[in-house]
Amino acid sequence: MYCDTDFDPKNTIEYSTQKLYDTLKNEKTDFISLTGGEPLLEVDFLEEFFKNYNLKTPIYLETNGTLYN
Repeated sequence: MYCDTDFDPKNTIEYSTQKLYDTLKNEKTDFISLTGGEPLLEVDFLEEFFKNYNLKTPIYLETNGTLYN
């Protein structure tokens, strides 16, 4: 799902860091993009995810720039 597609809150999926990792390790892609309104608002989730991430697929963190401190 992309942030520019229609969003239906009834069809959302909650991911633990382990579930996200398990999902990504089975994907065949050139890169992974973490985006949203502001992914840095989920810093605890990101920190846990990155701590255990060991795939060779590059990750791009797309921020909207509102957290500049």
